[in-house]
Amino acid sequence: MAFSKKTWKDRVTQYPSRRVLTDINTSQTQTVTVTRSEGTVTEAGDIFNATTMNDLENRINNGFNSVDTKYSGLPYCSVFYSNGGSNATFSSSPVIFNNVVTDTHNAYSTSTGKFTCPIDGIYIITVNYYSGSYSSSTARPRIWHEDSNGTLYADGGVQLLGQNCVSVCSIFSCVQGDVLYFGPQSGSSSYALSIYGASQHNAMNIACLRPL
Repeated sequence: MAFSKKTWKDRVTQYPSRRVLTDINTSQTQTVTVTRSEGTVTEAGDIFNATTMNDLENRINNGFNSVDTKYSGLPYCSVFYSNGGSNATFSSSPVIFNNVVTDTHNAYSTSTGKFTCPIDGIYIITVNYYSGSYSSSTARPRIWHEDSNGTLYADGGVQLLGQNCVSVCSIFSCVQGDVLYFGPQSGSSSYALSIYGASQHNAMNIACLRPL
């Protein structure tokens, strides 16, 4: 976001207070010098001059620079899962998206499947995948937020049966060190997730929308 500053200049003339009065009936003119005679000044107000306006330009420019600094270089991670065709089942652990496209802060682990928030902020996490087939099991995908105390928060639960194209999305307020990941609901093996390895749509994206 860029702001183009304007440099204001004061008007400079030989006779800044001189005015010409014209009689509308005779068209005769008279040159006079005008001065203020305003009585008691109860509020001086702000002077409209180059100094005041250039100060305004600088303050606006500093505001834009502050926004640019605050929002530039925010964490972003894009990963996907593919293994050439075989289904992969995740019964209790995070889904491992084993291919990294972008990871600006090296925050995602292909060993654990977890993203560790590098800064405090509001994070959005989206997951799209093609589920493998099930016989009678019902999968319950969840987006998980684990804070520094180990407390888990889950969101995005959708019950699935059979093969499906699935999309889930959640937004969390996180502090540095919090962990985000995608995985099944714990508590039963019937909640296991099966991901179709040949699909090109098994992807997870995590982005910090704004810092806190």
